[in-house]
Amino acid sequence: MMTRDARPEGSEAPAVICADGRMVALPQDILGTLGFAPDDDLSGLPFASFWPLAEREVPARALERARVGKPCQIDLDLAYAADRDQRCRIELSASGRDDVIHMKVVAPRDPASG
Repeated sequence: MMTRDARPEGSEAPAVICADGRMVALPQDILGTLGFAPDDDLSGLPFASFWPLAEREVPARALERARVGKPCQIDLDLAYAADRDQRCRIELSASGRDDVIHMKVVAPRDPASG
């Protein structure tokens, strides 16, 4: 799994997602933003599992767009994380390899902002 030390200086390392939608590596700062401990290992977890079952088509479509070179942003409700009433915006983009998608948390969002 990637750690903060693994990121190039002066840049934020993205999370890495396989083209089939499974998480490969998440930097500690992204883990924290999503409500996980720095040593949690989410490798193999489907990216869409962060969304309720009824909403999983949204991240599936976003992954497909990113896979074909169309960067996109989607919102994620962080209610699954204890004591959190917040949303964040996630950016998905192609990595330059057909089998890898990059994910960054662009910004936390206040639920009052819509």
